[in-house]
Amino acid sequence: MNKLFFLSFLYCNAYGFENLTNKFIQVDEHGNKTNAKLKRINCLRKCLRLTNCMYVAFEFRDCSFFSSFESFKFFSPNEIDLYRKVESKRPNLVYYWVVQNAKIKEIMNKNDLYTPSNMFYTSDRFGKSNSSFHLDNGYVILPPIDKLDIAFTILAWVKLHSYKDNQRLLDFGNGERSDNIIISLSGLQTSLYFYIYHGSTKYSINSNLILPLFNWHHLGFVVTGGSSYIYLNGSLLLHKNHNVSNIIRKINRTKSYIGKSNWASNPNVDSEFDDIKIYNGVLTQYEIKDEYLSNFL
Repeated sequence: MNKLFFLSFLYCNAYGFENLTNKFIQVDEHGNKTNAKLKRINCLRKCLRLTNCMYVAFEFRDCSFFSSFESFKFFSPNEIDLYRKVESKRPNLVYYWVVQNAKIKEIMNKNDLYTPSNMFYTSDRFGKSNSSFHLDNGYVILPPIDKLDIAFTILAWVKLHSYKDNQRLLDFGNGERSDNIIISLSGLQTSLYFYIYHGSTKYSINSNLILPLFNWHHLGFVVTGGSSYIYLNGSLLLHKNHNVSNIIRKINRTKSYIGKSNWASNPNVDSEFDDIKIYNGVLTQYEIKDEYLSNFL
């Protein structure tokens, strides 16, 4: 049975690590050493400071940090001590599409993409081959999006290849003007926008940002109550209060796509994508900045 231990950290929040290799390590509430080497403790404490650190591999005097199990699982438990971070207050990650070795996997709920159109694999922002995907005037279909709450955060790395009116990063909905969540990478004036439909009522946040082509950008989109936010590379780009109590309904969205619109007249996307994440709940600006700065695998 895996054992669990805890560290007390900033603001007295409780954090823990599950030891996946059954090598017990105990740490008291001040982070002092008990039956463990100090360097191992310091390694785990460093992971606590990094929002995006979810797994730790410790080998002799070296430690490595990972944001996803897909990267983490390639380490052998027989040779390295493996730890999984347990957090009590971070918003719940409900969808996470990871690209590795020319495969896309949704690792939280197995909501894998299917029926790709004009999709191929390419290098990610670190230069690792077959670790991001390019939709070249293409799209992928998602299973029904049924786990989104009325407050959520969407994060994604994108590399836009061309400007086209209303091309989508994503469109989750039930058809045209039917509870849609829309992120467009280039609108009518080639600028970024974020639309939410409450039934058929649209709430929009339009930016003046024109994403430079052929560069990786980290984008963040947040909805909470009657407000929406757009983040670019870890910094708040735009915030809008829509003067209503809630701009979104908690509903099953059966026509959901990456790269495709629910409006038949709109084009498919021409962009690369990586590390698409959706949280139930609101990530803080600090947490979004930490995701942007992360250089984890």
